[in-house]
Amino acid sequence: MNISLRQAKAAVAEIVAIWGADFVYNPDSNSACHYTPQPGSMHESKKVTGCLVGEPCVRLGMDVSTWMGTFSQVWEAKQLPFTNKAGLWLNRVQEAQDGGHNWGEAVAKADELLETLRKAEKA
Repeated sequence: MNISLRQAKAAVAEIVAIWGADFVYNPDSNSACHYTPQPGSMHESKKVTGCLVGEPCVRLGMDVSTWMGTFSQVWEAKQLPFTNKAGLWLNRVQEAQDGGHNWGEAVAKADELLETLRKAEKA
């Protein structure tokens, strides 16, 4: 069974609702995200929660404890059960988050990617 875009977006929305759209996970935008909380991190945000892709994936029933690398690398290497659109959307969420954007902006940037893809499909 593949996890749909709707399911992925709902799981991400649950995490955003907990921490807030203005939550910034990667404040210096030059360090990697972690799929699970990192108690030893110098960033308070990384001590209390995993990233905006890892936490929703846990809610979707996945074990993220061994994931390393970007979401697209993990998606391919582990053959994660996401539809193509869900995987592309989550990858963009992660890219924006890792670039220092707050979680509301990360979701908006991923939504913009979907809109661009829709327009390209129609062209």
